[in-house]
Amino acid sequence: MIIAIHNHKGGIGKTTICAHAALRASDLGIRTLAVTLDRQGDLLRWFDEEPDLSGDIPVQQELLTGLYSPEVMPPPGIIAPYPLTLIDTPPQAGMVDEVDPDL
Repeated sequence: MIIAIHNHKGGIGKTTICAHAALRASDLGIRTLAVTLDRQGDLLRWFDEEPDLSGDIPVQQELLTGLYSPEVMPPPGIIAPYPLTLIDTPPQAGMVDEVDPDL
């Protein structure tokens, strides 16, 4: 399942909701991929104090992987192994259409 957290306005809590949902899902034993499409990359700071924002090294915990992919949806091969993928989108019109989420 792919869930996108989206709104056309910034600063309303999209990243916070995405981070809490990802942490809760991993606490429940669900292998989760949390992707930030926002150039700020703040989502990864919830999981690692000094995240690598080059996009080369994902932040990994036991059941939670955080990935920085600014404004580009990762390919299906990266998403496929995860039962749950949460997407933190930037405040851009049309971004949800590019993500094509289940919810």
